[in-house]
Amino acid sequence: MWIVTDKKVLYMECRTKDLMILTLTAIALLIGLMIFFTGEAEAADDSITIDSVAISLQNDADSNDICNIGDTLRITVQTDNTDGNGGQTVTADLQAYGGGAAESVSLETDNAGVNDIYQLDFVVAGAGGSGIDVAADNAASQVTVTATDGDEAGGDPTLASNSLNKAVDTITPSVSTVEVDTDPIYEGDLIQVVTVTFDEAMLDDASADPTITFSVGGTWTSSGDGAYDGTDKIWTETFTLTDADESSDDVTIDVTGAKDDSGNDQEDYTPEAEFDLDVAKPTVSTVEVDTDPIYEGDLVQIVTVTF
Repeated sequence: MWIVTDKKVLYMECRTKDLMILTLTAIALLIGLMIFFTGEAEAADDSITIDSVAISLQNDADSNDICNIGDTLRITVQTDNTDGNGGQTVTADLQAYGGGAAESVSLETDNAGVNDIYQLDFVVAGAGGSGIDVAADNAASQVTVTATDGDEAGGDPTLASNSLNKAVDTITPSVSTVEVDTDPIYEGDLIQVVTVTFDEAMLDDASADPTITFSVGGTWTSSGDGAYDGTDKIWTETFTLTDADESSDDVTIDVTGAKDDSGNDQEDYTPEAEFDLDVAKPTVSTVEVDTDPIYEGDLVQIVTVTF
């Protein structure tokens, strides 16, 4: 409690209180401005939204109702951007379909940032270790899309598509092993049984039977018994060699033309040496004798034949 005995003391007290009030008011205004401008910045940072992502089988190249290698997948994206779409990019992760992690999706319909439509038609390729082999409506077939803008300080928005309503197979089949039952092939056994094992179930259809080719030999004739086992992974076929009077070490066998049960062509196989071939008739190189001439004193002849 103040006891006023001097007008100067009272004046100083009032002046001090006024300064405190002004200071507090200034601080409150400053805080308010900071909140206002921060809100404005955050509104700008959150300018992009991805409304929807849809994928569909645009072109079924082999008409088998499966999305496999060589078919065309369509990705359609709808976005909103309060800044308009200038500087905005949209990418799709298509690693499962044989593409990159950020394939560019082009602006198809420009609505100045309101319901803009982006679209990409992508030809499916072999995806190697990232490939998928799944039934229709499987979550693994989804595609994740990312929208990017320079003012998205809070992180670029992403959204996954629907699951494709078709089975998907982006894995290229390959030959695991090639085996033979006779090594070497010789005059007494001109029959060779070849067994090829693939790494997945193959198309058991005469249009996609594997073709087996020998690197050396005369004419190898198939017995026509080529067939897959119950798993559709193992192909066995019998061949008979028409003797061509030749010999060779390390005969290789190539396998081509097979498709998996989704219609994907097999991966190119590098032939390996499988067996030796020895059906050449031996020939005489030299014949030598130790006595010439034979006469009454030496009626013995030693003959040396070199092959």
